[in-house]
Amino acid sequence: MDSLSFDFLIRLLINMAGVFILVRFVYFRTTQQRAYASSYILFGLSVFLITSQLASVEISIGFAFGLFAIFSMLRYRTESINVKEMTYLFLVIAMSLLSGISATDQLELGLLLGLICLLAHVTETSLLLPKLQECTVEYERIENIVPARREE
Repeated sequence: MDSLSFDFLIRLLINMAGVFILVRFVYFRTTQQRAYASSYILFGLSVFLITSQLASVEISIGFAFGLFAIFSMLRYRTESINVKEMTYLFLVIAMSLLSGISATDQLELGLLLGLICLLAHVTETSLLLPKLQECTVEYERIENIVPARREE
């Protein structure tokens, strides 16, 4: 096994560990949405594999950012993705791109992905902003929304 394939495997492990920590211990802990969580892990793996293979080909940084933009703007047509899910999708893409084409060494890459996970965790806690209770109300009859029909 030569050093290129060993470096690829180490970066793959670092990337998958970082994505797993972000998805399992930060995202899933607060949302409990299994479908998105498993999609993020698979999406992170595919972005890493594509970008790491394209990194060996002579491409410009503009092409790499174009690929990043395409993945970032991906829309699932079956249902809309809210801001929180889109943010975690963006983080998974960014972590995988960093792992696939970054010129940093493995320790720096691990620390960078750890920092991303830590900051995501901090934003999910009440350290920065207080937690608020949310309540979704679905009206069966839209005409009852006016203040005059509050009891109804």
